[in-house]
Amino acid sequence: MIYIEKGENIMESITQFCIKNKINNAQLSGIGAVKNIEIGAFDTDNKKYIRQNFEDTWELVSYQGNISLKDDIPFIHA
Repeated sequence: MIYIEKGENIMESITQFCIKNKINNAQLSGIGAVKNIEIGAFDTDNKKYIRQNFEDTWELVSYQGNISLKDDIPFIHA
């Protein structure tokens, strides 16, 4: 289990936690609030990611994802 403090980067915090604890694969779930986030989705027609930034604080009702290795580093897909 990991707790991320207000102001910490979610992806970086989870990645560093995985490196420190030698976690190579896992399933993620969580709740909370986020601020200054980037949300993206893959456009299958254009074969590239569409990204949008949000500066406000938002309630995160459900956070789902997984961890796998990419180039020997934990990769967060969430």
